Amino acid sequence: MMRPLFLLLVATPAVAAAQPAACPETVPGASIDVKHPPVGWVASSPVVLRLDGGGMLSGDPKQMQYLVPASSKKVKGDAISTWNFDRGEQKWLYCTYGRMAVQLAKRMDDQATRCEVTVRYERKAAISGITAVCR
Repeated sequence: MMRPLFLLLVATPAVAAAQPAACPETVPGASIDVKHPPVGWVASSPVVLRLDGGGMLSGDPKQMQYLVPASSKKVKGDAISTWNFDRGEQKWLYCTYGRMAVQLAKRMDDQATRCEVTVRYERKAAISGITAVCR
């Protein structure tokens, strides 16, 4: 009885599950640490930094290889951008805060070949959220 089930599982093609991710809306100022301010200067951080941008990176985030989307469109005031990748290509969702003073990045599935990033706006220019789904 177990054998047919095993064969069914082995014979079923693998379907890539969508990997969703969302940028945190804020970054607490206390989490920002300036380790080496210039001589004679003392660093301080704001109370909170708000999300103000995002998109996709290729490779290590420290290299800052920002990618241009393959397509973009507006839907009900939101912006939806799509990036296409080769299977196995390293890709990261990046989120920026405080006019790009701080950047967070989350690695997305290397096997995904398409990522869609939605930027939601609460007012004309104020971003209320960024989500990504990679398949």
